[in-house]
Amino acid sequence: MYNNSKVAKAIRVAMMFGAGAAAAISAPTFAADEGLEEVEKIEVTGSRIKRTDMEAASPVSIFSAADIAASGVTSLEGFIKQIPAINGAQLGSNVNNASAGFATASLRGLGSGRTLILINGRRFNSGDLNSIPTSFIERVEVTAQYDVTGEGDGDTAKFSIVTGASNDKGNVVFSVDYTDREEVTQADRKYSECPLWDDGVGTETYCGGSSHSYFGRVNVPEVNPMGLEAGRYVTLDGKAVPFSTADHGYNYAATSYLVTPVKIFSVNAASTYEISDSITAFAEGGYSNRQSSQKMAPAATFWSAPVGADHPDNIYGVDVSINRRITEGGGRGFEQDTNDYRVVGGLEGEFDNGWGWDVS
Repeated sequence: MYNNSKVAKAIRVAMMFGAGAAAAISAPTFAADEGLEEVEKIEVTGSRIKRTDMEAASPVSIFSAADIAASGVTSLEGFIKQIPAINGAQLGSNVNNASAGFATASLRGLGSGRTLILINGRRFNSGDLNSIPTSFIERVEVTAQYDVTGEGDGDTAKFSIVTGASNDKGNVVFSVDYTDREEVTQADRKYSECPLWDDGVGTETYCGGSSHSYFGRVNVPEVNPMGLEAGRYVTLDGKAVPFSTADHGYNYAATSYLVTPVKIFSVNAASTYEISDSITAFAEGGYSNRQSSQKMAPAATFWSAPVGADHPDNIYGVDVSINRRITEGGGRGFEQDTNDYRVVGGLEGEFDNGWGWDVS
């Protein structure tokens, strides 16, 4: 039976279209030049076609644990987002609005829903990259890492311990990881402290915001006893003043996260055992707990709340609608406390004719 190379043994995350079946059989491919030096058996994780990495028309990009360590990132999300092929709509630490604390990947702009994440060639059901510890990708090893941004905030502390054992018949590896990342608000950075608007011709920018403001944007109809033009107004000192984004807009960035906080604890284990020269048993298990949160601007009457002409605060003498930021309630907060479990077991091997099989 062949011995897998260190690269092949490393836990690798690969993205591809579609989903592999629970039981699959694949045939080997061979190099075109017979004179090429024979290589060890390498399975391209994700395709289930066992081949040498550079044989395909579109070679597979492989990154080892050393690559991840050299990057200095504290999460798999941070490393994967540096890969040029990963782009487009995806969730992560820099997505505050409706992210639910998830970290996903989008291959070549296809979206996370069309990007399949595999661990050791098998589907990772939750798809949350936060649940995959970087230390488990490739020994006893204890590491501690502490990062902080150039502005002195957004502290990220990471601790991990990895241990394992092996003999002629198999191996086992076990890891414990903990990550604690603090938030960074949009108000903490000049480039994000307020939404920028322009004068309409692009020559001048100013700090704008949402028309759902603290002042309350009043939508006045064309027919009204005050003789106003139909449009948007605010009521200041008992007078109708035309609404201006520059003067009356609500700066929603000031109360929103730029980087969301998260705490992740995970335990993972994997083992293999060679039953015979052609059959190997494997087992994998993992548990992770993620506590994350997001914070956004206060809610508003986005539905344009109706205000009758007889309302004591309605100076317009006609039925109007109002869009107002409800700042009295504070910002909108979202919190998640999720548990992720993963257990996989099975057998893999080869027939005498060189065809490989896998049942899990």
